[in-house]
Amino acid sequence: MPAHSPDATPAETPPLQGVILALMTLAVAFSTFMEVLDTTIVNVAVPHIAGSLGVSPNEGTWAISSYSMASAIMQPLTGWIAKRFGEVRTFVVSVSLFVLFSMMCGLVTSMPMLVVAACCRAPAPARWWRWRCRCC
Repeated sequence: MPAHSPDATPAETPPLQGVILALMTLAVAFSTFMEVLDTTIVNVAVPHIAGSLGVSPNEGTWAISSYSMASAIMQPLTGWIAKRFGEVRTFVVSVSLFVLFSMMCGLVTSMPMLVVAACCRAPAPARWWRWRCRCC
């Protein structure tokens, strides 16, 4: 059986130690901070976002709802994705996608565009939870 087949059992990896553990802890802490800060900013800025996009504040909450729903949907898939593609690769891609789609959220010109960008951005932090539970 090839070493990279999905059915192969991974070799037991030693726990992180020293500088690598400290760097990983900082990376996970920073990514968590980034997600919480982003959610806080969106919650506080809903009236301004809604006004800028020409919708009511009630419609503006779709930005929060779409993000939360997409994140909750991706949460159960996190383990499989990390196992299939590798935990480090999943983490790096997740952070990169979060940054890219957060930038897209800032550049939107309509509410539907914001909802789509928020839905695309949400799966990235859902994958960070596996790292939070495992490393720290």
